[in-house]
Order: sequence, then C-alpha cells, then structure tokens
Amino acid sequence: MSFSNIKKGQLGGFVSGYHNLSQEGNCWIYDDALVYLQASIKDNAVAKDQCWIYNRAKLYENAIIKDKRYVLDDAECFGNSVISGEGTIAGFCKIFENCHVKDNGGVWGKAWCHGNSQISDQGRVFGNTEITGNCKVKGNAKLYSGFYDSGCYESWSPYGVNVALHG
Repeated sequence: MSFSNIKKGQLGGFVSGYHNLSQEGNCWIYDDALVYLQASIKDNAVAKDQCWIYNRAKLYENAIIKDKRYVLDDAECFGNSVISGEGTIAGFCKIFENCHVKDNGGVWGKAWCHGNSQISDQGRVFGNTEITGNCKVKGNAKLYSGFYDSGCYESWSPYGVNVALHG
C-alpha cells in the first residue's frame, strides 16, 4: 500500500527489529535514518535526514524529526512537534503540541517544551524546565531546573535556574 510520498515496495531506513516501526498509521523511517534498540515510531510520525533515534525514545502522532538529530534515552516527541537542524534531545524530556526545536537547539533531562515554543540557535533547556505558549529560547541561552519567568530568553540572557516559561 502506498501513502504520502512513499510507494509500495520502497525501502526505508535502518531498524533493529519489528518493534521500532509501527504497522499502523502512516509513520515512516526514510532510508537515511536509524531507529534501534527499544526506540519506536508510530502513528503518522516521520524520521529522515540522517536522524538517529535510539534507547527507549518515542516519536508519535504527527511529529517530524529531521536534519541529523539525535533523539535518545526516554525522550518523547509527539503532537505536531518538529525537531530539525542538528542537535540532541535526551533524557526524559517531552517535546509536543507545536513546539519546534531547531538550529542546534537542545533539550535534556525532564524538560517539557510545548505550545508554540521554540528552542533554536544553540539554546539549551535542561532539568525540570517547562516552556510553553510562544516562548523562545535562542542564542546561547541555557535554562535549568525550576526557574520561573515568561517571554524570550536570548543569548544576552543570564542562565536561568528552576525554569517554567509561559509565553
């Protein structure tokens, strides 16, 4: 059966077992992506452009991972999230709703990034941080566990500690 731009019989990317790619929905691993160990892709999620998804990471609903991203540990990307432009998503973090992590942005620990938030331009979100709404973390900004504020952290911003941003 063909779907999206995938034709029946087309080879996909590397998987280490049947459990890595669901047979339900229109999920797909393109030929230059790898999904292995206990990682899984399901629903309508897509991995492409030399991405590596491994350990117990999950990609589901309509999430898209592309551009040499690494998603590992117990990280989850779902909703309409887009993860692009080199970097790492790791730990127990959750990237969801319409969040966009791009251009070397990174998320680790137990961070939650959702709403229309963006992490970009080498911005980093760590620990128990939550960003949501229209928040933007960019430049060399680094947000750590438990800090509360709202708005946009950019390269000139101080390091945040104990972060919960609601834009």
